[in-house]
Amino acid sequence: MFNVDDVRSQPLADEYGIVMGTNHIESMMRATKEWNTFGHGPWQWNLNNASICSLFVEGAQRAKPYEGVMTMRMRGSGDTAMSAGIGTDMLENIVQMQRQILVDVYGNATVPQMWCLYEEVQSYYEAA
Repeated sequence: MFNVDDVRSQPLADEYGIVMGTNHIESMMRATKEWNTFGHGPWQWNLNNASICSLFVEGAQRAKPYEGVMTMRMRGSGDTAMSAGIGTDMLENIVQMQRQILVDVYGNATVPQMWCLYEEVQSYYEAA
């Protein structure tokens, strides 16, 4: 947990000009393990979006003073699909919420972002 294990990590990276981001399973500058430490309830958007949203808000707030790239998306627990079916509507809702968090925290949604859909992309494309 880059920002948790040592609170000096992000300021030091910034001091050295290192732009931080997260991978395809870690959204809104939160490490996957942070849910196990700080999260409440299941990591399932359709059952627990309020708690997950709070985690994303805290990630954006923590990252605000530093240069970074926000990963916009969400994967299921253990790097799996979020649902058995095609979750286009759910994914659109998640990304819309994440972009609103950026507006609320940063005052706009012009923060550098990466949209990383991973394996489900083909089924989303075919369903369109």
